[in-house]
Parts: sequence; C-alpha cells; structure tokens
Amino acid sequence: MDEDTAYVEAVGSSRMMASLQFLGLPLPQDALGGTLRYKTDHDEVGRATSCGPRTSRLMVKVLAEEAIRLDVPFYNHTTAAKILTCGEGMDRHVAGILTMRPNDRTTTNPFGLALFECSVLVLAAGGPGELYRDSVYPNGCFGSLGLALEAGIELVNL
Repeated sequence: MDEDTAYVEAVGSSRMMASLQFLGLPLPQDALGGTLRYKTDHDEVGRATSCGPRTSRLMVKVLAEEAIRLDVPFYNHTTAAKILTCGEGMDRHVAGILTMRPNDRTTTNPFGLALFECSVLVLAAGGPGELYRDSVYPNGCFGSLGLALEAGIELVNL
C-alpha cells in the first residue's frame, strides 16, 4: 500500500465512518455503539464493516442526499470524455472536463459535447473495476482510471 494513502486513510477513517453514520448510513453497532467489524479474505485484523450486500449503494445514497441538501449540481446522462489540463510539470493543473450529453445533441453539435470549466475535479466513478483478473468489483464496473491516466494523474494504491 502507498504510504501517504495509508496514512490519510488511517487518520481519516474514524471521521469518515462517523460522518457517514451521521448522514444516515446504517452500519451495524454493538450495545455500546461501537461499529461491528469482521475479517475479509485479505484482512487478518478485522477492520471491515458492512451494511450488507448494498453497502456501496447506501453510501452513495446518503452522500447524494447530502449533496442535494447543499445544492451541489448533478449532471445526469453526462459522460466524461477528457479531463482538460493547463501548464506543465509541477504547474500542471485541471482546467475543466469535456463531456458528451445525448440530450444536448443538435445538428450543429451532433455529439452533444459540453465543456465544464473547473479548477477542482472530483473523479468519483468507481475504482479499477476490470483492470485486474481477480477483483471484488462486479463485472462491467470499469471506473474512470483511463481519464486520469490520459490527464497525467499518477495512480496509487490500486
């Protein structure tokens, strides 16, 4: 595991769990309110927890509800095509994202291209998916790593 990622995950994990529970994620708890844990195939310590087979969906649900409460815009039926960057080397940074929106197709814009300018971009479209032969991700879960790689973003902890 990447050292920086391991550190950030260790420092932030209890806050993250508490935040998700505050937002309504129904993690199982013991009589004293501690989150129940179990061992997975690759974890001998027992650090995992789960709401059952739909944990990821429930996490997305509570996070989406919070985003709606905060008036964060959602762009449904929008497919990212390319992350746009400016600068070189250490000065390279995100400038926007080029997307395709089928509902925006016209005779002058047959692909429904749309440009979103931004200085910060959260790429939250799944993990490595079918990148590996052995994976916990469902078949057909491709993620968005190709976009990141094309933009020159370094990938760690896959």
